[in-house]
Amino acid sequence: MSNPESISIFPNPSNGLFEIKGDLQIGTTITIYNFLGEELKSSLVNSNSTAIDLSNENSGIYFVMVGVGENRKMFRVVKVN
Repeated sequence: MSNPESISIFPNPSNGLFEIKGDLQIGTTITIYNFLGEELKSSLVNSNSTAIDLSNENSGIYFVMVGVGENRKMFRVVKVN
């Protein structure tokens, strides 16, 4: 991930299905946290577009950390029913 500002997550809010697009490189980590800061999921990126599925989680606010090493960006996403 050479440019964190190029990353976007949409739609937001959503029913739990989100897409991350932008300057994602193989090896970029995506980590999902709940409102309490507990890690729910973590995965490595393998393309410039990655789906996030929170459809089985409760409605609420979640945080998505996208990055490699110190080059990271945090997003807030809202899951609604």
